[in-house]
Formats: sequence, structure tokens, C-alpha cells
Amino acid sequence: MIVTLSIIIPVFNGQDTIEKCIESILHQVSSDTEIIIVDDGSTDKTKDICSDICSLDSRVKLVRKDNGGVSSARNIGIEASSGKYIMFIDCDDIVPDNYFASFLQKIPQLDDKVLVLTRIATHYLRDNRVVIEGADLDADTYLGQDKLVDIWDGHLWNAPINKIYRRYLLIDNNIRFDENVKMGEDWLFNNAYVRALKPLSFYILGNVVYDYYLGSDPWRHCKKEEFYEINKKQVEDFKSTLVELNIDSKEIDKFDKRDLDFTISEIRRVARDSKMSGTERIRKIDYLSNRENVKKRIVRHRKLYSILDRSEFALGSATSVFLWENTRKKLGKIRNGGSSD
Repeated sequence: MIVTLSIIIPVFNGQDTIEKCIESILHQVSSDTEIIIVDDGSTDKTKDICSDICSLDSRVKLVRKDNGGVSSARNIGIEASSGKYIMFIDCDDIVPDNYFASFLQKIPQLDDKVLVLTRIATHYLRDNRVVIEGADLDADTYLGQDKLVDIWDGHLWNAPINKIYRRYLLIDNNIRFDENVKMGEDWLFNNAYVRALKPLSFYILGNVVYDYYLGSDPWRHCKKEEFYEINKKQVEDFKSTLVELNIDSKEIDKFDKRDLDFTISEIRRVARDSKMSGTERIRKIDYLSNRENVKKRIVRHRKLYSILDRSEFALGSATSVFLWENTRKKLGKIRNGGSSD
């Protein structure tokens, strides 16, 4: 039988969630769908649970491997897949009814260079709240290429769990998740895919959302001082993607402003980081300011920054930025009732 859809589920020690996840999928997919569970070296009962499911339903396949992380598990899933289309699901999520059918109904559009995706309902389990990502974006309509920055801005771009991929593009262009990247490998993956697809438009399904359950901070294993540099690789790759797709220059400028905000936040963090000496901080501020061309870029975006920000970063030196940020830090402590030392 020809397989239309391959659903790839990486799992590591998922004994508490994997069965419910698979159950939420099985009742809504047909016989031309394969579900590939990639067990990334689990040490709990995940293997036994998945093996039992496989013995009861031929649509489910189990691939076992040594522990190597979610990227390597997804890559193994891609290699093991045979469907014309690929989707990724996280093992601790529950897939809503009619999710896959909603995507597959758009197959004619998929084959006409349209990238189809959904909004994401992020369930923050620690404080019991739900945020609908991409709520401000129009659904059930064709969005032009130039909406890619807005899709990124709406937190719908980075994840692979809310999209459907054409398998031949992944195989022919050797698009895989970078197993050497600590965080943000899914953003790089989507960038590579959209460069290969060169979509004419984007289509956000309005009748379904992906329920993403977040129990802890996904960046918890990343040190604050590493966060910026890890993200910069993805940011620069996304900028290159926008240029390669011939996205309107105004949209590229809009993303450049987001990137500049990110750099300014990092400079401010460095300036206030008491773990480094004053000399080290000034040197790092100077390095970041020059490498990221902060002065020229803040002048280019001057209408979007306050007079204080323009004065601090366009006119000031690394030393003045250091002194001003630490003065603000002390003033903040005083206003909040803390000590001023």
C-alpha cells in the first residue's frame, strides 16, 4: 500500500504520556498512514508500551536507537519514513480531533507550493494558563511570502510540530535537524525547508490548533551567557532565508529591528553581569557593538527607539553604556526598596 502520511514521534522516557499521545492519533488516521515512534534510548517502560501498541496496530512502527537527542531521533524517523508527506508530533502532547485530516484536505495546495501550518495552543502547566500563538494572524486564507516575518513574530515558525512537509524535499535536499545545535535546531530545519520549497504563499488552518504542553522552560539547560550566541546562528540563518526568498525589504528591516532589540538586551545583560569584571564587561560591550554594527543600525531604525536609547547606543561608548546601565540598575534597586550597593 502507498503511504500518504508518515507521523514521526521521538520519545525518551515517555512512559507516562506516549500511550495517550498515540491513542489521540490512531482513531483519526486511515490505513495509508504510518506512525513511526523513535525510542531515543529510553530506560523506563517506553519500549514495552510501544511494542504492545505495535503488536495491536500495523500502522505503528517502533524504531529503537541509542540516546542521541531529539534531533537525531527525528532524523532517524525521516530515514525510516515512506510517506509522501511527513508530520512531527511530540510524545507528551495530545493531538486534537480532525488534525491530520485538516492538513491532508490541503494536499492540492501543498503540491502547488503552499506551506500549510496551524496555530499553537501553548499549555503552560506550571501556572495553568494557555496562550494561542499566532492568534493575530489571518487563518483560512492565503498569506503572501512577505508574511513570513509575521508568522515568525507570532511564534508559529520555529517548531516542526505545527506543519506538514513534503518528504521528497527533505530527502532530495538532505534537510535534517542539526544534531550539533543545542537549541533552536527546529528553526534551522524550517529555514532550510522553506528555502527548498520556495512557497508562493502560507496557509494557516483555522479549524484546528496544535496543543503543545510545556511543563518546564525549554531553555533551562542553557546558561544565560550562552542564550544570545546560540540564538544568533538561527537569527542570521533566518535573515539569509528572507533574502534568498526575495522577501520585501521592509519586512527584512522589520526583522532586523527585532534582531537589534535582541542584541541591545544582550549588551544590557552583559553590562549588569557582576560575575565579570568591569574591564571584561566593557570589552564585551565594545565587541558586540562593533560586530553587530549597533550604532549604524540604531540610526537606521531611529524612529522606533526613544531618545535615551538613541543617545546610549548611537552616541555613547562602551564605557558610557556600562556606567549608564549600572546606574539604572542601582536606581532600580532603590525604587524597589532594595539596597543601593
